Amino acid sequence: MITNRLYLVGLLCFLCPVHTIAQTDYYYYKGNRVPLTVNENKVVVSIPKECDETCERIRANVNVLGMVEDETFDILVIARSDYEHLTSMNSWEEDAKSVILTSCYITENNEEICASPYLNVRLKNEQDRNLLTMYAEEYKLKIVYNIPYMPLWYILSLTLDSEKEPLQIANELYETGNLAESVADLVALDSSIEPEPLEPVIYTQGQMATIILPEEPEASKGKYYRLDRVEGNEIIFEQELQPRAHIPYIIVPGEDFSIELGTLDLNGLSRDTVSIDGVSFIGTYQKEEIESKEGFYIDIIDATPDCILSDNTVKVGALRAFLQVHWDDPYSHGGTKAPAEKMQIVLHDRGTGIKTLSNSPLKGENIYDLNGRIVNGKWSNGKLPHGIYIKDGRKRLKK
Repeated sequence: MITNRLYLVGLLCFLCPVHTIAQTDYYYYKGNRVPLTVNENKVVVSIPKECDETCERIRANVNVLGMVEDETFDILVIARSDYEHLTSMNSWEEDAKSVILTSCYITENNEEICASPYLNVRLKNEQDRNLLTMYAEEYKLKIVYNIPYMPLWYILSLTLDSEKEPLQIANELYETGNLAESVADLVALDSSIEPEPLEPVIYTQGQMATIILPEEPEASKGKYYRLDRVEGNEIIFEQELQPRAHIPYIIVPGEDFSIELGTLDLNGLSRDTVSIDGVSFIGTYQKEEIESKEGFYIDIIDATPDCILSDNTVKVGALRAFLQVHWDDPYSHGGTKAPAEKMQIVLHDRGTGIKTLSNSPLKGENIYDLNGRIVNGKWSNGKLPHGIYIKDGRKRLKK
C-alpha cells in the first residue's frame, strides 16, 4: 500500500512556489492552490493484480516508461501514443474493464509527477467517518486504509467504476469545506519510477529477419528487400540498395549487429505500413501482440526469438515487421483455400536473379482452424471443440 508518499505533496510545494501561470489543473496545499500542467505525452494505467492476463497483454504492446510499486495494482507509466494503440486493439473492449487511467503532470519547476489511483484525506474529527463513507459511495471509491499513527488520515482508491480522476475528486472534496485535507497521491517520476530495461534488437549474419527504423538504415549491414508486388501465389520483395527510414524491410544481415532502442527517438511512433494487392507489410517500432482475425492470416518472417507465432496471437518484437495477407477464398467463408496454403515469399536480388524462400521459418507441422489460427497445443491435449480443422493441408474432422 502507498503510505510512505503521503507527504509528497508537501515536498512538491517547496519545489513549486505558488505564483500565477497558465495552468490546466491544480492541487491544494495548506489551503493554497498549487498549479500543475497536464503532461499530454504520458499517462498512467493501473491494473488490479488479479487481472494478470490483461496486464501481460498490455505490457506486450507498450513500452513501459516506469512503474510505481504497489500491492494492489500494477501501475505503469506509458506514452500516450502507446495508450492510443492499446485502444485500437480488438482486446481493448474487454481489457478496458480492468484498467484505471490517470494523468501525468509537470510542476512549475518542470518536475514530472504522476497520479496513482489513490487519494489521501484527513477528517476534521472522528465523527466525520460517516461523511467519508458517504463520499466514497458518491465517487465510487474504496476506503483502503486508516493510518494508525495518524488516526484522522485515510487512504482511498479509485475503483473500476470510478468516473473521475483522483486529482479532480480530491479537489472537489476539499472544496466542500467538510474535510481538513484532501490530496491526490502524486508520485515523482524521477525518484519513484524505474524504467523497464530495453533489450537490444539482435541481427545475426545470414539469418533472415525484418527491420524498420526511424532513420536511414546502414546499407552495409546486409541486403534489404522491400515489398514490391504480388504475382499469383507469390509475394515479391525487391532488393533496395539504399534503404530508407520508415519503410519495413526483409533483411539478410551480412554481419552480426545489434540496435540499442535507447539510442533511437521512437516517441510517438507506432507503425508504418506498405500495402499492395491485399498484402500488407507492417513495421512496428514497439513490441506488439497481434490477434488473429477472420478473413486474413498473419505471417512472421523472422527466425528470431522476439517474433513468435502462437495459437491465437503473433508476438512481434520492436523494430520488426510482419505480413498480413487477406484471403480471397478461405475455408471459413465456404471457399477452397486452406489456412496452411500461405503465399510464397520471393526475394529478388538485383543482378543475381530470384531466390525463393519458404513461407515461414516457424511453420513446421502446424494445425489450423478454419480462420487460420494455429491450434497445435489444443489439438495434442484434446482441448479443441468438435469441428473441422486443417492438418497437413487437408480438412480433418474432430469428433
